[in-house]
Amino acid sequence: MTHENWRRVVAAIRDATGTVTSKQVELATVAGIMLPAQLPRLVAGARLRAAFSSELGIPSPGPCNPIQQEIIDGLESDVAPPDGVEAEAWINFLRLKKREEALVELELQAGDIVEVSGPDGDTFREVSSIGSSGRVYFTGGDGAGSWPDMLVVRCRKSDDTLAARILKREAANRAALRVRAEWSRRKEEELQCYKVNSRLTHENIVQFQKVIESARDEKPVQQFIEAYPQVLTALLGGNNRFCVPRPSFGGKYTPDFLMSDVNSLGIRWVLVELETPESSVTLTSCNDLEEHARKGVSQVREWREWLQNNLDMARRSKEKDGLGLVDIRPRSQGLVLVGRRTRLLDNTSAVRNAIREESDIDVQTYDWLLDRLDGILSFSGPPGVNPHVLQPLRDDNHQWDGTLE
Repeated sequence: MTHENWRRVVAAIRDATGTVTSKQVELATVAGIMLPAQLPRLVAGARLRAAFSSELGIPSPGPCNPIQQEIIDGLESDVAPPDGVEAEAWINFLRLKKREEALVELELQAGDIVEVSGPDGDTFREVSSIGSSGRVYFTGGDGAGSWPDMLVVRCRKSDDTLAARILKREAANRAALRVRAEWSRRKEEELQCYKVNSRLTHENIVQFQKVIESARDEKPVQQFIEAYPQVLTALLGGNNRFCVPRPSFGGKYTPDFLMSDVNSLGIRWVLVELETPESSVTLTSCNDLEEHARKGVSQVREWREWLQNNLDMARRSKEKDGLGLVDIRPRSQGLVLVGRRTRLLDNTSAVRNAIREESDIDVQTYDWLLDRLDGILSFSGPPGVNPHVLQPLRDDNHQWDGTLE
C-alpha cells in the first residue's frame, strides 16, 4: 500500500516497530522463555520462532553471520543477536526506525522534488507516493524509487519560485524518460492529425524530382513535402507513419519535419532538416562540412538538446499544454538533406561517415532520397524488410547498412 504523505507511513512503521505484544508474552510463557517488555515485536517473533522450531517442524536457526553483524553495526546498534533469524529481525527493525526518522525529518508528500544520489551523479525526482515500508516512489512509474534516508528535499510541491520551476522541469524530464514506450490507441489518437495515409506513387517521385532540379534553396522542397508527406515517410518501414511539419520547440527552434513510424518496439522518431540543393556538402580546403550542411547538423544537435531539457513538455499531450510528440527521445535519429550528387567532392564519404558514427545523423543528398524512393516503390516485399528504407539507430538493436550517396 502507498500513501501521498509521510504521516500515514510513519504511523504504519511505528505500529510495525512497536514493543512485544500481550499475545507474544502468552506464547513465551508456554515456550518457557522471557520476553523483555521493551523488546521490539519483530525481534520477539524471531525468538518465539526459534523456541517453537521443533514443534513447528522447522530447522533451528543458525548463528548470526559476520555480514549480518556488520549491517547491524552499520545501523548504529550494539546488539549481538544469538542467531541469524533474530539478526534479520533486528536489521528489519533498525532499518524501519531509520526510515521513520528520515520521513519525520523530510516531511515528504507527493509532488515534492528530492535530490537522489546515484552512480550517474545527483538527480532530481518528483515524489509520487510513499510505501508502507518507507520506500519513496518517483513519478514516471517502472518502480523507480529510493529510501528516505538517501534523499534531500530541494523544493516543495507548493513552491512556485523560478528555482523550483527549474527543478520541477528537470524532474519531469527524468520521469518522461522512464515511461514505458508501448504503443496504444490513446497515443495513436494524439498523433492522428499527422498520420500519413497516402501511398507513394511514381507521379509523386517525378514531381518531386522536378521541384528539386529547379530549387535554388530548400523552400520549394519544404512546400512540396508538406503537400505530399508520403515522399518523406515512405523512408520508414512501420505500418503507422506520421509527419509533423515545422513544429515549434518552445518558440526557440522550428524543425523542418519530424517523422515517425510504429513497430513492435514502439514509435521511432526522425528529426529532418532541409538545406539548399546547391551545396557541395563538404569543403575543398579540409575534411569538414560546407556551411549549409554544417548548419543542418548543428540544427539537429540543438533540437536534441532542447528535447533533453524539455522532454516532459515535448511528450505531454496537447490537451495538457504539451507538444504531443508521443515517446520522442532526446537522441532521436537525425537526417539532413542537402546538395546534389553532381556537386559532391572526393572527401564526402569520409566526412559524412564520421558524423554518422559520432552523432547518429545522416547527411544525404536529394538524389539519395530520390533513389531510395524509386527503390521503395519497386520493392515487392513487406515494407519492414525493404532494403531502401531508413534503418533505425544502432541502439534500437538494428544495424545501419553503411550506404552513403
